[in-house]
Amino acid sequence: MTDQQARDAGRHFVLLVDPEPDGDLYTTAAQASAVAENGQYQFSFLPDDGAEPKMLNEVPPGNYILVAGSDLDNDGLICHAGEACAEYPVAGLREEVTVRRGEPITGIRMTTSYSRPTISVATPDILPRPGFRGYKLIQRGSESEIDSDVTRKATPKIIGAER
Repeated sequence: MTDQQARDAGRHFVLLVDPEPDGDLYTTAAQASAVAENGQYQFSFLPDDGAEPKMLNEVPPGNYILVAGSDLDNDGLICHAGEACAEYPVAGLREEVTVRRGEPITGIRMTTSYSRPTISVATPDILPRPGFRGYKLIQRGSESEIDSDVTRKATPKIIGAER
């Protein structure tokens, strides 16, 4: 096994998000999940067929930003400090991906990492961005449950037996 085949940054969520944020969060249109195999993450999205139930990885035609990352603190957001993050084609220099009806998107490669470039006045779009809260995962449940889960502060979790 080579060094590259041994690379593994944990489970990644791969998202197609609306390029325009809604406030300080990006709306996720489709989501896939992947684990590393031989140092690479394989994922796919399906065309939205309009039939219910809608699968998380079904995506309607449109323009999106392709991102991937881990959610180590389980807060429903990826790409926080300390979490792995990738943006297509390069983290901090993201470009839109166009999804067309009936046309697959293939050959996309991104690199995930834990490092964050520093911000300067000349590079306001490079991570970490001012006010950037991360990319929101699609949660099953009502929108009000999702919003409250994303905005509330994490409460400490007790692991082990209670006294």
